[in-house]
Amino acid sequence: MSPEKKALWVLWTHPGFFLLHALADAVWIALALSWFWLPDSKVWGLALAAVELVFLIVAALWLIRRALLFYRRAHANEDVTLIREIPILILRPWLLPAAAVLGIYLPYKLISWHPQFSGLQMQTTSLGVRFLVAFLMVVTSWLMLASLLAAAPRKSTR
Repeated sequence: MSPEKKALWVLWTHPGFFLLHALADAVWIALALSWFWLPDSKVWGLALAAVELVFLIVAALWLIRRALLFYRRAHANEDVTLIREIPILILRPWLLPAAAVLGIYLPYKLISWHPQFSGLQMQTTSLGVRFLVAFLMVVTSWLMLASLLAAAPRKSTR
């Protein structure tokens, strides 16, 4: 089985982690958006914004680290051949553009698409569905990339 298929198999055989990570990403996005609403006309507002910014950065790094560690552990049971010691993205350079198309370009086009529906309720429903699908595409792209990066074993420094 090719490294890409193994990485995607590991991604889709752990749907609980996918859903948990998607929920954590949604909470992180809500917190990041709340940062823009903090008052900045007073010193306490700036201090609160600085504290929340540090928290958001730490939380983002933690989410990234958790995904990479999870997929590193998921791949740990596989046999490691010599070619697997080279990072997957060097062997298959088309994977990064494919993940970028899935995680950046397609969600952007989906959100910027404005179908003509009559009535505010249908337009709002369309917007909600498009944002949900775009969000799931971004999360899928990130976890696919994390699984691919974790497929390459860590080299020992000893």
